[in-house]
Amino acid sequence: MFEAFHIYKYMGDLDEYTLNIYTDGSGKWHPMRGGVGVVFVFPEICKRDLILKELQRYSGANIAQMELQACLVGLKEILKFNDLEGVQAITFWVDRQEIPDNYTKAIYVWPNSKPPWYRSNGAPVMNAQLWKDLVREMNKVYNNFHIRVTFKWIKGHDGHEFNSIANRLAKSSADKPVQKPIMKISEVNVRKKLFDNKVKRGSVKMNGQKIIIRITTGELLPQKIWKYQYEVLSEKSQFYKLSDIIYFSENLRAGHVFEITCNKNQNFPQISKIIRELDKELYKK
Repeated sequence: MFEAFHIYKYMGDLDEYTLNIYTDGSGKWHPMRGGVGVVFVFPEICKRDLILKELQRYSGANIAQMELQACLVGLKEILKFNDLEGVQAITFWVDRQEIPDNYTKAIYVWPNSKPPWYRSNGAPVMNAQLWKDLVREMNKVYNNFHIRVTFKWIKGHDGHEFNSIANRLAKSSADKPVQKPIMKISEVNVRKKLFDNKVKRGSVKMNGQKIIIRITTGELLPQKIWKYQYEVLSEKSQFYKLSDIIYFSENLRAGHVFEITCNKNQNFPQISKIIRELDKELYKK
């Protein structure tokens, strides 16, 4: 058995009427997998004992997805309680700034964008299904307990006791041996890169240029558009060997090589046109 949830008694530096929940997610490669950690800190007025649960491992998941999934797990666990007598607020503490910055957009803005679940700069919202699930579970918590949920940022790896515990739980979760069917967060096709450069968003400038790229990962987003990680194989390009992210409406197989035309929108990099597919055997190391 692994410990998935720890519930601690009220600590004096926390609001005496707030249920504070510390979450963290982890992502690892080879194979691509993730884990979550959740720590419940109840106010003193709630008489709760230690809760232990077996950790779940998630396959095909990255850190951003696991950070959201950890919040989802925490919300679903709240719904298992019969009551939250004395609790007046619920605060999630996360070390990924994206969640506090954007959870209200997931409620009010992104569902009503045209088309839905696209950002104001034209780019699709990443992990849209997880954001939708988060809003759904927040609404359930409010309907059950009439308590609103908020998300706040806490600096990670800064010695905070509960954040550190959540981090350790998340790492343990990701490393759990496969003993049960594992949950798949997303379908991602992955191929080993030819070069050692890490994926860096915006490293390849979108100037409408023609370049040769090799697809290293492909993921179909809920918006029905494909998100690709790729590396540049055009030796004369200033971006040669760099790895970045680009979007396209069609499915391109990971590991295959294409000559493409880029668009000119750095905020939403897209393949404007597939000129031709090239023999991938010619580009092996």
